[in-house]
Amino acid sequence: RARVAVAFGAETRFFASVAALVDRRERERAQQADTGAVVSASQLAMREIYAEIAAAVRLSEYQVASRVNQAQVLVSRFAATMSRVDAGALSPQHATTIADVGGVIDDPDIRAEYERYAIDLAAELTPAQLKDALGVLVDRLDPDGTQARIKEAVQRRSVRKRSVEPGVGQLIITGPTAHIEGTYNRLTDIATELHTQNQADTAAAAEAAAEDIGDDAEAAEFVPDERTRAQIMADVALDLLLTSVPDGHGTTPEHR
Repeated sequence: RARVAVAFGAETRFFASVAALVDRRERERAQQADTGAVVSASQLAMREIYAEIAAAVRLSEYQVASRVNQAQVLVSRFAATMSRVDAGALSPQHATTIADVGGVIDDPDIRAEYERYAIDLAAELTPAQLKDALGVLVDRLDPDGTQARIKEAVQRRSVRKRSVEPGVGQLIITGPTAHIEGTYNRLTDIATELHTQNQADTAAAAEAAAEDIGDDAEAAEFVPDERTRAQIMADVALDLLLTSVPDGHGTTPEHR
């Protein structure tokens, strides 16, 4: 694992150097064109270099770009973290988590303080646990920045749809955390109530049938609702949006 960390560090420093190579090639291209101006909008050098690396290491150009961006953040903003990686003392997963969570901090002093705490936490926590802890740490150390980022993030709220498989799609709602949590909790409460009632109705019908209570017509009309709670949540959500009535696709056997 230490050798893996050292190798990751070497590869990260290579990818971080790619950005400088892109800039150098753009300047060379500008000089050859005798304009003296670097036209970054063209991104010709970047696409050229990313394509070369992608072919060499069997990655997509998008993966190369992502790796370069991640490496730039690690090398330029988290030198202490990279030193631990180079020494084989910090795993790639922990290092990238530290950079991913803390990369949003603009103030160098706050970021340095964050990094000191993060490295200590990384020695005790799994990457998943570390991510949660670092999120709290960022909020505590950089409250003003956190509020600014929240405002900016809320501006990106949206509704998207995508096809999952034939006959099934996804509706993805991105919005303020409080609203999303409240919506999810309401769906959970409604679905739980319906699911509990369905189980009680099915149990009562089975008991009545076993005891031969009631007439045959009533027993024949009973249609058990065997949907899971997750399925009911989806049905309730769609009913609310389509009809404003959260009945989960019908409250009677006929409707179902």
